[in-house]
Amino acid sequence: MATTDLTHRKVWILAGPIILSNISVPLVGAVDTAVVGRLPEPDAIGAVALGAMIFSFLYWGFGFLRMSTTGFIARADGAKDTLELSDMLGRALMLSMLFGLFVIVIGWPFISWVMLLVESSPSVEQLTVEYSHIRLWSAPAVLGMYVISGTLIGLQNTKAAFLLQLLLNITNMLLDILFVSVLGAGVEGV
Repeated sequence: MATTDLTHRKVWILAGPIILSNISVPLVGAVDTAVVGRLPEPDAIGAVALGAMIFSFLYWGFGFLRMSTTGFIARADGAKDTLELSDMLGRALMLSMLFGLFVIVIGWPFISWVMLLVESSPSVEQLTVEYSHIRLWSAPAVLGMYVISGTLIGLQNTKAAFLLQLLLNITNMLLDILFVSVLGAGVEGV
């Protein structure tokens, strides 16, 4: 029976970057709110909040892509099976792209259905639909990032997973500011 020297330090080395990565996610929402809050129409904040809720719900169901990829990659890495490791990554990325396309296809009717369930003003509804229809196109990339993040965690390279998440979050914040505050793109810029 093989044992490894699992110490508190080793656990923190692996878990610390993931904890920091998860802390950085709400900062993106805070920047979205701050940027959109400066727009003249108050309905913009409601639209972004509602749109973010829709996508949080929609993407939550695909969290298995990250978690299952982590397990399969860790097993292949532990067995030193580089062929299985690359095959697993390829299969997971292919699956994430197919699911991403599926989200794009079902997203339009799904958004319409959600808007029937949620009571909002016509202005908030219109802005939410515009925001959501633009954001739908990011589904393959978002789900692909789940796979890449799961791969990095499975390889015990949580620092790279943290840096990738941090890079994405900072880029998102800067682009929010550029498109909304500088270029005046409104809710569509978020």
